[in-house]
Amino acid sequence: MNNNIKLLKKSLIFNGLTNAELDKLLSDISSKPRTIPKGTAILIEGEITNKAFLIVSGEVIISRTDYWGNQSIIAKLTAPDIFGETFAFIEDMPVTVDVTASSQCTLISLERDKMLSNVSDSAVKEKLLKNLIYLFAEKNYYLSGKITVLSQRGIRKKLLSYLSQKASENGSSSFDIDFNRQQLADYLSVDRSALSSEISKLKEEGLIENHKKHFSLLEP
Repeated sequence: MNNNIKLLKKSLIFNGLTNAELDKLLSDISSKPRTIPKGTAILIEGEITNKAFLIVSGEVIISRTDYWGNQSIIAKLTAPDIFGETFAFIEDMPVTVDVTASSQCTLISLERDKMLSNVSDSAVKEKLLKNLIYLFAEKNYYLSGKITVLSQRGIRKKLLSYLSQKASENGSSSFDIDFNRQQLADYLSVDRSALSSEISKLKEEGLIENHKKHFSLLEP
């Protein structure tokens, strides 16, 4: 566990904790890393969970699948992101997404009741609860951003809204995105071929440059 302390401290939920406090906290809640094979379903829509999960290595895809089997990607997460906290901390709330390991990954499970009851140091518990509030606020901000993107009419406006957000997040007009072409289409809830066509048009118009996951926004 000591080898992971530096990484775990980068996670928002453990922000402000010393190495000793984090080591004691993980001991209190009996959380140890677990390796998950690629393709494994970690959370399934409809199930009940009392655990959130922190990614130590690898990546996961959060998605929803409609009645006809069409997948929409909500997010791709990597270390040291956390997922499942909303369903874990609202008791008996069914999971509304599917979470799948898109590569072999290592996770630490964070059980709700242990986090609320087993933390022996009151100062650490106060930091932990404060960090949870920040975590929920950050996730709300992220989802608000996606709503803004998906509310745009047409593939072109959705794509430009998404790229504008990524440029703002990176503080640069040149950046890498998290998704390959199919994943981006699923994230934007559009057809892949139509998305590729729109990207080509934007390149021809001199609005963007693109190579695989790298985009540059250009002055018109």
